[in-house]
Amino acid sequence: MLGRPLGPPLSLVVRPQEGSRVWRQIPNDGLTLADVPTADARWDAISEFALSYYCHTKQGSLRGDYPRDQPPLGADLDRLRAWLFSQQRGIRWGCMDDPDEDPSLLAPLRQAIEAIRQRVAAGVATGGRPLNRSAFFTMLGAPLHNTRWSWGAVRPEDGVVFLLVWQDRIRPHDGGQFVQVTRHAMHGSSPRKPGPREREEHVELVRGGARCYLVIGEAADPTARPRRLARFNADEVFVAGQVVQLDGDRWVEVLGGLPVADVAPARAPA
Repeated sequence: MLGRPLGPPLSLVVRPQEGSRVWRQIPNDGLTLADVPTADARWDAISEFALSYYCHTKQGSLRGDYPRDQPPLGADLDRLRAWLFSQQRGIRWGCMDDPDEDPSLLAPLRQAIEAIRQRVAAGVATGGRPLNRSAFFTMLGAPLHNTRWSWGAVRPEDGVVFLLVWQDRIRPHDGGQFVQVTRHAMHGSSPRKPGPREREEHVELVRGGARCYLVIGEAADPTARPRRLARFNADEVFVAGQVVQLDGDRWVEVLGGLPVADVAPARAPA
């Protein structure tokens, strides 16, 4: 356990320096997937990320006392990042060899980083505050064209399509699971409204071979028109398969789920 409760990391910090370099501090609510090192990151990247959360304060140390080979994987972001920071300091000043040459030394740090990545991907910052729909799509690298009527987006860098779909509109068909992605009975096959029209464009991209992932959402009231999004699965997205025509509408096959961290944009090289 940590010696005392953790407060906001930026309010009491004395920013760490390695030589003449001052390390950039990133509060939990400013942390994005682009900041989190990749699973195979080398020591320099791990070290820089660990120092982005400086958990010594004017009142004393907030270092965790967890064993080095037992990261607190079930803890919140504060404790995970405090543990990672304390391990960086221990390795930096206590390891005579190149850390990259000892996989067993970096393995628990990479486990902690993966746990941090999962929490960031799920949209959980300090206090468990979830991301809203717009922020979630932005995190995926596919910002919504319009935060009010867009229900999907295309990622510019690789053309991947992300579609938000309704959980209660998933049904079995031909041995698989399919989700309805158009509402021709309501909007027509050539809709005028921008939201349905954009959805038709996205579905055509998927029909043409674009890679697509489905974000599963739940309606606050399934009978309401229009529907309001109550919540969505921020932990994983689902691979989209074939597009079929059922009852006059387009339906997309729902395949296996993937952690959001696996489909979010890769961390930019340092």
